[in-house]
Formats: sequence, C-alpha cells, structure tokens
Amino acid sequence: MLMRMALQPVDPFAAQNYARKKLPITLLIAVAFSLPAIFIALSFLSQTSFPHWLLQALVVLVLLAFFVFFFAMIGKSSKSNQLLGSLGLRSPKETEQGLPPDTAMLAERRGRILEYGISQKGNFWRCRRPAPSFQIENRGGIFFASPDLPMGIHALLSAFPKDRIWRHLSIRGDSEGMIASRPLRLAKFYLQDLWLLEKILDAVDLG
Repeated sequence: MLMRMALQPVDPFAAQNYARKKLPITLLIAVAFSLPAIFIALSFLSQTSFPHWLLQALVVLVLLAFFVFFFAMIGKSSKSNQLLGSLGLRSPKETEQGLPPDTAMLAERRGRILEYGISQKGNFWRCRRPAPSFQIENRGGIFFASPDLPMGIHALLSAFPKDRIWRHLSIRGDSEGMIASRPLRLAKFYLQDLWLLEKILDAVDLG
C-alpha cells in the first residue's frame, strides 16, 4: 500500500487498513506487561502438586513466544521505516532552519514539502505555500465548509461519502499556507490526512 502511495494517491480505506496493522505492536506491549502476572501464576502453581517439568516447559514456551514476537515486531518496524522513506517521509535534519519545534517529520512528495507536527492539542500536516482562505471541519463523518470554499475543493469533497474515518478532521487555508489537523487520539490516521491534504492542494493547483 505504501509503495503504491509513493506513485499515486492511495485510497484512504487502504491507508486505514495499514493503520490497523499496527495493532500487533499494541499487543506486544500488552504481553510485555502481562509477563509478570504469568510468572506469578506459574510460581503459584509450583507450590502445588503441579508437575515441575511441565512448569519449566511452560516457562520456556512463554519466553520463546515473547522473544519470537518481539524480534518479529522489530523486523516489521524496520521494514515499515524503509517503506515510509519510499513515500518521501523523513525526520527533519538539525541543519534545517525555520522549522517549528513541534515538527516531527517532513514529506517531500510531488515537488512539495509538507510538515507533520505533534503538539499537546493534536497532530497536523502543514503546507506553507499561500492558499485561498477557507475552513473545513468534519463532524460525524460529514464535511462542513465555510462559504468561501474554492469550487475545486467543493467538487472534491462532494464525491466523498459519509464516513467516520474523517471524524474531527479540520482543514484550514490562508495566506500562510494550508493545515490539516486532528486530535492526538486520532494520530493513527496521519496517512489518510496526508492523502486528503494532497488532493486538496491539487484541487486548488498548489503545485
């Protein structure tokens, strides 16, 4: 999916599936925190008539399963970083000037440089090229726009069906650029937000 996005705008629902694949990482963290409870339970069983050889086998199996899963997640994370690099996404360099301290990543795609930032209020994508003045907000899966919305963006959003994947997304344009933002709890949809922001930039021909 990420390789396709590097070549052409990807369908947002494909990006949603990618976000869902991050679930194993959450599972790994949960397993790591549950290991002490597992060993406490095994220790309790050791004080009963439970066969000691079976307890030792269970301990070995639990540790083996954890480390196999752990290294598999490391390998997956490394591969994911390589794929993100193919999208033109990278961490900002120390030598780059003029970037706000909340800039976590840069996207150099299709001749544009977009900034991805994280703050206490939320996460956002920002393009610094001057844009028409407008405001878009998504409430309950439906886009609501200010009256001054450019026709190109209006036609784009009109083709979008109601879907909660875009909930709480806000997009604003003005003379300082264009920014798409969401609450921090929805940061997992950052690829979808990048996809839509690029579509809107194309709609107003901000190359």
